[in-house]
Amino acid sequence: MTTVILAEKKDQGRKYMTYLGIKHSSTASMASGSTFLDPNTIVVSASGHLIKLQEPEYYDSTYEDRDNMSILPLIPPKFAYEVSPETKFLFYQAKKELKKADTIIIATDNDYEGGAIAFNILWLSGILSLNKHILRSYPTAMEKKAIIRQFQKERLKPIDETWRQASAAIARSRSDWLIGMNLSRLYTHELYQLGIPGNFAVGRVITATLSLICSWYEQINKFHEDPIYEMEGTIKNSNDPITLKSKVRIVGDGKRDAKQEYLRLLKQHKLLQKQMIGKVSQVESQTKKTMPPILMTKGDLYKEMKEACGWTQKKTEDTMQINYERGYQTYPRTDSGLIDEEEYDYMGNLFDQYLHAVGLDNSFKKYDMPESLKKKYITNSDGSPHLAIIPTEKVMPTPDEEKRIIEKFKALKQKAEDEKKAATNKTDKEKAEELIKKYTYVPLTKAQREMYKVVVQRSLSIFQPPYEYVSNKLVVDINNIAFSAQNTSKINDGWRAILPKSKKKKRELKKSFDYRKVFKVGQELAVTMHTSLSKTVPPKPLTITQIFYKGGLMEKAYKYVENKEYAKILRNVKGLGTSATRDAALTSLESKKYISVDKKDIITVTGNGWLINWLLKGMPVSSPVLTAKWEEEYQRIAEGKDNPNILIEATAKMITEQFNNFSENWHPEEIKAFYQKVQGKFLKTVSLGKCPQCSKGDIVFIADKKGKGKWNRYGCTNKDCNFVIWSKFLNKKFTEKDIEKLIAGKKSRLLKDVKGKSGKKFECWVKLGYDEKKKSLTPQMIFPEKKTNKYAKDFYGKYHRTD
Repeated sequence: MTTVILAEKKDQGRKYMTYLGIKHSSTASMASGSTFLDPNTIVVSASGHLIKLQEPEYYDSTYEDRDNMSILPLIPPKFAYEVSPETKFLFYQAKKELKKADTIIIATDNDYEGGAIAFNILWLSGILSLNKHILRSYPTAMEKKAIIRQFQKERLKPIDETWRQASAAIARSRSDWLIGMNLSRLYTHELYQLGIPGNFAVGRVITATLSLICSWYEQINKFHEDPIYEMEGTIKNSNDPITLKSKVRIVGDGKRDAKQEYLRLLKQHKLLQKQMIGKVSQVESQTKKTMPPILMTKGDLYKEMKEACGWTQKKTEDTMQINYERGYQTYPRTDSGLIDEEEYDYMGNLFDQYLHAVGLDNSFKKYDMPESLKKKYITNSDGSPHLAIIPTEKVMPTPDEEKRIIEKFKALKQKAEDEKKAATNKTDKEKAEELIKKYTYVPLTKAQREMYKVVVQRSLSIFQPPYEYVSNKLVVDINNIAFSAQNTSKINDGWRAILPKSKKKKRELKKSFDYRKVFKVGQELAVTMHTSLSKTVPPKPLTITQIFYKGGLMEKAYKYVENKEYAKILRNVKGLGTSATRDAALTSLESKKYISVDKKDIITVTGNGWLINWLLKGMPVSSPVLTAKWEEEYQRIAEGKDNPNILIEATAKMITEQFNNFSENWHPEEIKAFYQKVQGKFLKTVSLGKCPQCSKGDIVFIADKKGKGKWNRYGCTNKDCNFVIWSKFLNKKFTEKDIEKLIAGKKSRLLKDVKGKSGKKFECWVKLGYDEKKKSLTPQMIFPEKKTNKYAKDFYGKYHRTD
């Protein structure tokens, strides 16, 4: 009997091999051996999607002409696939090994896409027609105990649900392909004809997300500062005066006279006197308890790292993936804050070890939560693919412990290197090389430790007692209007004490005041009346974190949908996209130059972004409603209630209608005028100044995403200009003030401790100068004059001036 395990990625596959006890090389994508599953167990790896939808020219060579709009829309009668050229070896290797199997275990990532990756491989390789016994395994973490647990017999599930989910994912990918392939070509071509170049991609999630972002900034652009009038009262007290708030409140809207309306309201309720008598209608003091929130989703971790460490979304995304791959944290791409019973148990057992790992030894004692309250945090679904981000059973070593590990591995690696030198045959040499790779230890980074500490603290909050506080309330009736005051004081920090400390300063609770000690129901009080005047505040510019986190813009897309039925669907599915597709949507918006993101993660919509949003406004593809409809159909497909072709046919119909109505909505002069206006505004927002070389373009910051910031630069918006200043100058980084000085023809600040190629340190200014070889202005160093002594000793030891 043979059991074949299909992994989604090579590093995932090698983890399976290692912890199931299968010997393998450090670069293996396939290996076999005896395991508790089967004496002959084979692990074979994919590399994400090994097959992809064919390009348009596959269906007809005429589609190679990207400027021929008359042949669009393209709606293939049958979708064709091809094996990606760069992954052909992996596909055919998987096909060969899967054919040997009596039992196949799909162990790809625990989401719909993971199921689709496996289904496509088995379908295109002909395995599905062979009636193999196929089971599903859901990975939760890349460490030994979790991996062994996921392959236990009772954890393995029938494949039917995964294949239905895969069918839904495939239908969605085909529908997305139809939208992108047709509408992106159409708008890119037609705008280019108007002299507006760019890649004007259209897609269900990215276009709807862009629409939400633009709506946010439209609120800022349209914002009008208005007054807020609110009636308050003050009661004298032996300690501090008590301020009473009321619902007698008017907020201006720019259309009406708010002050006059407020005065009419005061007259109506007879609240015009400076001193009035009120009667106490309610006075109470309650001791309350709250339990910690459910654990972290991917969006929550973005928010936590932003608040605790000031991290960008990109840094958080990269670090959570590294900690997952190294086995310290569970699967990161999750939208669930729940855990299973086994995870709850092991976290409780490892409570003190986790505290030790993050330097909080003996700081907290474990609290056993009552069974009735645990239900809030634990899912009853056995082997659920939707679980929160928590630390795994592999506890991260402390810095001191890691030093000992490094020393141990260094000695073992040296021994292996000696064995390699002494090897007399190929087999011994290869064995030694494997040991060298095995004992090459990569030290943990500061970022990994910082994130791990946040994850540990947030996760262990469910093993801490409730937060207890006292809530005091006083209500005074004046002419049948309730005026109230409240204050809160803590009794016990409980679970709040273990949470990561935020960089933001939190308001401290004022000293508690138990109103029952001074006031009684029915008591009459003298109240001094006064008006509180404030102003409305505009929304702040959007950050990447606000897009992603729980309660962020994409999750709350339902607020922008008027149809209650579709708004409810969007609310139930937690908005636009998933934790994985939201990342992809934002990356795509930035790569297509619809938005720019600065160093503080603040989003700015570009001219191209405003233009495509304006052109698609009111169309189905730009509305979250389309996603709501898709999600409804998507769920029905996953449940086996609908045929996937229904979604594809509806998408094809929508695209055809958009092509049929295109010409009547296309007004070239109006489009060009709108683009000039929005592009001009965008450049004013991000420009550091005019280009000193061509004088036509503006100098803007250009982030390097592929190299993770290595090639960040300041460049010219004029595509014909080659002017560039790299952010990094030797071992130093230019600030925006430096760049502003340079492009204005001035010197930068004095750069100290600049390290040259020889390793020597020096000081210099930088100023732009013309480089004949590069035919461009480039940064050139200016060195301070060396200080010389104005006096020197003569032969007799007397000092004389040298100048």
